[in-house]
Amino acid sequence: MYGVVCPDDVAVLILNTQAGAYPGTSTGWLGYGWNGYSFTSNHLTQITQLGYPAGLHNAVYMERNDSYGYVSSSNSNNTVIGSNMNGGSSGGPWIANFGLPSVLTGETKGSASTPNVVVGVTSWGYTNLALKEQGAAPFTSNNIVSLLGSACGATPAACQ
Repeated sequence: MYGVVCPDDVAVLILNTQAGAYPGTSTGWLGYGWNGYSFTSNHLTQITQLGYPAGLHNAVYMERNDSYGYVSSSNSNNTVIGSNMNGGSSGGPWIANFGLPSVLTGETKGSASTPNVVVGVTSWGYTNLALKEQGAAPFTSNNIVSLLGSACGATPAACQ
């Protein structure tokens, strides 16, 4: 039995269409990665976290946090990052290779070859505001891949 920190705190939602189109048609899509996508052999990665934390601008604005993430075996293999976000940021994406690819000569893409790939979502954090860490359950073939397989099998038009 797990508490707040668990290995499978992930979900998939399919939104209804508006005017015959899914929201991603006008807002854009993010990919997803699983089983350690973008992590180094030392279980480290650069994460861009997005969310609407209540403690920053009363959750009115989407906030961004960039942090190095690591896999914590003592926390159900959740990824842990340094973050000043708090309540309200839960469910926000953790993105590897966020943004546009670099166009500098000789610049590499790092360990993740594809940009804008969600590798987790904010799952937990501390109620003690002095502790600036949050965690995300890892996306794996046993959770996110099987959930997306079921959702996309039921509504193929929603999956791009």
